[in-house]
Amino acid sequence: MPPGLFAQNASGRVSPLGNFTGFEDSVEYFFALALVPSAPSFAVWTSAKIVSFASGCAEVASSVVYLETRVYKPGTPDHNKYLSTLKQVAFWRFDDEGAVLKYDAWIPNLGEWDYLALGQKNISNPVMQGQIIGGVCPLVQQRCQGKDQQYSR
Repeated sequence: MPPGLFAQNASGRVSPLGNFTGFEDSVEYFFALALVPSAPSFAVWTSAKIVSFASGCAEVASSVVYLETRVYKPGTPDHNKYLSTLKQVAFWRFDDEGAVLKYDAWIPNLGEWDYLALGQKNISNPVMQGQIIGGVCPLVQQRCQGKDQQYSR
């Protein structure tokens, strides 16, 4: 995680997912959203286009970002096939050092993106959330070791 990206007491909301309180929650959300190519879709983000970033002062900003999703499976006919684009609209508040202190983001097409990019169903459904948590948490525990460890066992 780049130093100074999030303040230690960062907090915010990402609709339709929910509230994220503190540094650990914020980091986990923003970095856990990144895709790792695996079955069934082998989806990855291939580009991040910041189409708008506006600020009239150093403390606040708004942004619109599009994350293009394609298949990453070299040697197959589907390699680099377009799947979907995730859109994020966000408002940011920064601390005196420029780290994110508060955020309010909206991902209007998250359900459709989940279905197309990941072959899943509506992420705002509590049953689906439980299935995703059951899949993500073991991977976080496996991959985030040492200084990157998120939780004690």
